[in-house]
Amino acid sequence: MLKNVFYDGLGLNAWLFQAVNGIRHPLWDGLMRAVSGSADYRLIPLLLALLAAGALVARRRVAGPVAQDLTLAARQLLLGFVLAALAVGLLKAGIALPRPSMMLPPDALHLLEPPESPYSFPSGHAASAALLAGWLWGWAPPAWRPLLLVWATLAAVSRLSLGVHFPADVVAGAALGGACAWLARRLLAPRAAAR
Repeated sequence: MLKNVFYDGLGLNAWLFQAVNGIRHPLWDGLMRAVSGSADYRLIPLLLALLAAGALVARRRVAGPVAQDLTLAARQLLLGFVLAALAVGLLKAGIALPRPSMMLPPDALHLLEPPESPYSFPSGHAASAALLAGWLWGWAPPAWRPLLLVWATLAAVSRLSLGVHFPADVVAGAALGGACAWLARRLLAPRAAAR
């Protein structure tokens, strides 16, 4: 009963999934694949390596705040990534809710990407996108913030479109990733002037 109310939403979860997953066009499918790929959590270690390299170069060539900002940004992202990875991994294994392809008949969905694991809740890609958007929120110019929201939203929608997650999965993943970004920024805020 609890699963029906909190996860299935008394049918709303599956209905919304099928509504989004039913939108098909080659350009839309290509966009969804690209946005989903850009939100892949496996790209975060590469971004961390680039930030660390940038901080090292800045320390050698430029004295002062540039190197400090890059180091702080890398630390915040690393902490947020570790927190999100642990939370997503523990929830996926602990709750063990199946993917849409395991719950719906084959003719009721379009599966454009093979699932990485049998477990669906929460979405790691949605968590990754929200983590990155939340982390960048304080570092990016204010004019870019709406773009971060659009990108994170499209990343969440892409997981439905590709057929690998239900709406509840991406909402939970986005909330989790955003919370981890917020917590990392709070815990590692600069002492003198919080951003």
